[in-house]
Amino acid sequence: MRKQTGHSEPIHVAIMHADAAEQAQILRERIATEFNCVELFITDFSPIMAYATGRGTLAVAFYKST
Repeated sequence: MRKQTGHSEPIHVAIMHADAAEQAQILRERIATEFNCVELFITDFSPIMAYATGRGTLAVAFYKST
């Protein structure tokens, strides 16, 4: 993320997890302190994605504001 956004560019971030809410919250706090987030939210993986990736999986998706 750092290489693609720098620290000051505004970004929109989604953190997804498969039965790992506590770890997702820790990751959210770290991202919030290191980046200029316009949006930053946590969501669950769908049941199919959780089955495919396994419990404890974390994922981050983001895009830059224009």
